[in-house]
Amino acid sequence: MSDPWVSFWGTIIAALIIACVTCVTIINGFKMFNLEQEAKRNYEISQERKVALFDALNVIDLVYSNERLNNSDPLNSREWDINLARQAMNKMLIYCKDPQKTITTFYGAIGLYNPDVESVPGVRLKCLDDFRRQVAFELGLPEFKFRDSDKIWLYSLSGTKEAKELAARKSR
Repeated sequence: MSDPWVSFWGTIIAALIIACVTCVTIINGFKMFNLEQEAKRNYEISQERKVALFDALNVIDLVYSNERLNNSDPLNSREWDINLARQAMNKMLIYCKDPQKTITTFYGAIGLYNPDVESVPGVRLKCLDDFRRQVAFELGLPEFKFRDSDKIWLYSLSGTKEAKELAARKSR
């Protein structure tokens, strides 16, 4: 083979190598773009999930503040909008990894029941504990185990309106 053919084939091979490297670079660029978009989407979903779960915890606090606990009448009873619970439930249905278990534990925590076929279950601190554990699972966080089941929900603390009400009830 003469020198012009070596140059010619060398140029063709070099062009093919450059084309292959360019294609691989473009394909990797698309893959990276897709991975970045998926990571962004997953982050946004996790943020929405967190909001939904904390909204649900807020609803639980509202329910518990109106419930009789430890054989005591509610200390912080107040009216609230049912739409808060509906919105939290809708968000959990959409954004949670395991919406079936999350909603079921939420129902238990708020004492939800069908009055046509069920009796009033009331709220139980164990159910609140179960929901909090489910929240930890949903957020990929470690779960906390209470040693004292009476401390699962803060009923009253010194300096609060609830503590004053409790003291007033005891002095009657």
